[in-house]
Amino acid sequence: MLQLKQVSKGYGHGQSSNQVITDVDFSLERGEHVALLGSSGSGKSTLLNLAGALTTPDSGQVLFLDEDFGAMTKSRRAKVRATSIGFIFQRFQLINSLTAMENVSLPLLLGGGRPSVAKREALDLLERVGLSQLAHRLPGQLSGGEMQRVAVARSLVASPLLLLADEPTGSLDSNTGKLVLDLIIGEANRCGTALLLVTHDQAAASRLPRQVQIVDGRLRAGYGDGGDFGDGSVAGVAGDEAHDAPGRQTLSPE
Repeated sequence: MLQLKQVSKGYGHGQSSNQVITDVDFSLERGEHVALLGSSGSGKSTLLNLAGALTTPDSGQVLFLDEDFGAMTKSRRAKVRATSIGFIFQRFQLINSLTAMENVSLPLLLGGGRPSVAKREALDLLERVGLSQLAHRLPGQLSGGEMQRVAVARSLVASPLLLLADEPTGSLDSNTGKLVLDLIIGEANRCGTALLLVTHDQAAASRLPRQVQIVDGRLRAGYGDGGDFGDGSVAGVAGDEAHDAPGRQTLSPE
């Protein structure tokens, strides 16, 4: 379903250039769940942005359902993102002026859906994530765990084929993070959605059947992928991947 073929990506020019991803080969099948492990600055969020058509490679190909993101028009990539790919980010990325229900319904409305249908689907998703009673609250009236559950509902409302989660528990305490991860995995299984989970947390990654490690912009095979991480740890990890890609949490159309 998703294939990265000899993909490289960098940012900047001249002496300020930074090569983030180098000659990456990666594939994800329909319904498959994969964890991408890496420390801060390893390139994992850049790889996720490439997988989600938020950016295009400098070289190589990113294929989704046999279509090359790099060969698509900007409007076509935006359409694919809206209809086939769901995104969950560490910092929620909810619109503060919209209620929980309105945030969840937004992908359907942007995809041309009818408001009445979008509202019904949003309310159904909020009930599934246990927030139906908070549907009309603004993000500022919700806890961190509640906001991330709204973000999970938003990511699934258009029934995407692919769900991309970038450190979805990184801003949450351990107990809330576990509950949110349970929700993400459970809903992805329920919907038959492929899941690519980016994390620096070995415990979170171990919840998924296949794990791949990224180190200095290059992939290493891991558990379920024909390799071994050794001691299973990722050392020297910080929370936010500040040096990966400028504006990596932006969902605006290109």
